[in-house]
Amino acid sequence: MSLWIVAGLAAAIYCLARGIVDLRQGAVAWGVLGIASAVVILSTPSPMHILSIRLPAGLSRALP
Repeated sequence: MSLWIVAGLAAAIYCLARGIVDLRQGAVAWGVLGIASAVVILSTPSPMHILSIRLPAGLSRALP
């Protein structure tokens, strides 16, 4: 695993844990923000998982 992936996972775990703690303490807005931050971090694609699709050259002329 890359260092950036490990750092991203650590940040997401921290945001998730902090969000849960905030929700249990009654700070709903901060809790939701922390959990949403973890979801955004985890859903961001890493450079190793980017998909590249090559289309045939003649296909561009067939589309309007």
